[in-house]
Amino acid sequence: MTKLIDQTPEDLNQVNGPSLAEQWFGDVATAGMRALCKALELPDDCRETADQLVPALLGDWYSRRFGITPPTSTDITDDGSPFEYSVVVAAPRPEVRLLVEPQSPQQPTNPVSNWVAGWATLRSLEEQGLVDLSSAEIVRDLFEPRSGDAGFGLWLGAVIRPGGQPMIKAYFDPNTDGADNTYLVVAEAMERLGYAAGWTWLSRHALENPRIPIPFVSLDLTDADDSRIKVYGGAAARDAASLDDYLIPLPGYVPGTARKFSDDLLGPGTIFDQRRPLICWGMTSRDRERPTQGTLHLPVRCHVDNDQTLVRRIHRMLPASDAQALERAVRAVANRPLTADSGLIAWVSRKLGPGAPHVTAYLSVEGYRGTPA
Repeated sequence: MTKLIDQTPEDLNQVNGPSLAEQWFGDVATAGMRALCKALELPDDCRETADQLVPALLGDWYSRRFGITPPTSTDITDDGSPFEYSVVVAAPRPEVRLLVEPQSPQQPTNPVSNWVAGWATLRSLEEQGLVDLSSAEIVRDLFEPRSGDAGFGLWLGAVIRPGGQPMIKAYFDPNTDGADNTYLVVAEAMERLGYAAGWTWLSRHALENPRIPIPFVSLDLTDADDSRIKVYGGAAARDAASLDDYLIPLPGYVPGTARKFSDDLLGPGTIFDQRRPLICWGMTSRDRERPTQGTLHLPVRCHVDNDQTLVRRIHRMLPASDAQALERAVRAVANRPLTADSGLIAWVSRKLGPGAPHVTAYLSVEGYRGTPA
């Protein structure tokens, strides 16, 4: 096991200072992204990219203050903070990411006003040459909120990595036309985008039970050959053993991978009795008939007493350099001791397949310090 970092949160945290309630959303997000780039030792140009990208993603709500009441009931975070960080380690290239729920001028933001604000942001990003909206336009009418079952309208994700332009992703809620029609909406979207055979594979091997929820679908907003569509499905599994059985159909999956990941991170015998894991099934235009990758997302904050426990377990899982990088990232955005509570590290995911594990930690802003659920 590698040695944990001795520094306190204050030694590394780049966003300490005035209380979050007094700070602008944009200032906090920019400082957090810069701190994460530094923690992962990314080149200076990545920090410069963060400085430019955060205002582009947040738009006119960049200068809105956190306040003491969440602006939305978003599922991005437990406490209602409208953005979330994530970092990728144990991969060919480390990454820093930001996921945001665009806010409307009128508060509180609801799925319809979030949809309008999100598309306004996408148009602005298109004008700056940062996105290709052709695929999103094809399915736009399918995902526009029309039902009380819709949890959100449009989320936007940004990926910053060394050596390239940032990648922007759009996340859509497939429950837009009611929960009973979710599978029909996803099937139609995939058919329009040329993935009808891919939906057939998913419906036979991963989503054969209509009661398995599909909380969101994402698109890479680029015209590259390896741009992806991702379908996020709830796992029909209550424990790690049955989770492993569920993943057997995934091409290239090594049996035992999911169980070991869960056991190492959460402890053997963990029962998913609060939030179920998510499986992300990813496809590209290079292979439209079946997933080319799968990613297991574990709701870690439900299963540990505090974030320091998770950090210790991560040190046992990963090579020393990757574990230390991830710990530096966690401490860089922590505004409390890691031993005080759980929830700063909300989810941890691992790609399933050959090669490096590609581990991602999803980090909450904790702007309103909600209780993990």
